[in-house]
Amino acid sequence: MLRSWADRLWTVRLLRAMDMPCTVVAPSLIPVRQGDRVKTDKRDALRLAQLFRAGELVAVFVPNEENESLRDLVRAREDAVEDRTRARHRLSKFLLRHNRRPETKLSAWGLCIVGGWTV
Repeated sequence: MLRSWADRLWTVRLLRAMDMPCTVVAPSLIPVRQGDRVKTDKRDALRLAQLFRAGELVAVFVPNEENESLRDLVRAREDAVEDRTRARHRLSKFLLRHNRRPETKLSAWGLCIVGGWTV
């Protein structure tokens, strides 16, 4: 049983490649008793073992390498779109601050073709 962390996925893959059973549990899904604030590795390990034996821990999905690379791609795209939106807003606010407005009505950030190039 492992607590879920993104940097530990390689450990899960290694254990599964060696045909060893491995369960990954999200820390947010571990039941906590009221007033149980003292945390030591020994007490934490004992409590996790008891919860696991009782079947009270919920396993989480561990993505394979293909799913993980797809998630990375989606996150990178979301970051790029967010960066583009920030840059557009920054530029439009800069132009408004300096009283620069188009003479004709334009669609906001549509494609513009100048000399055969898409700008």
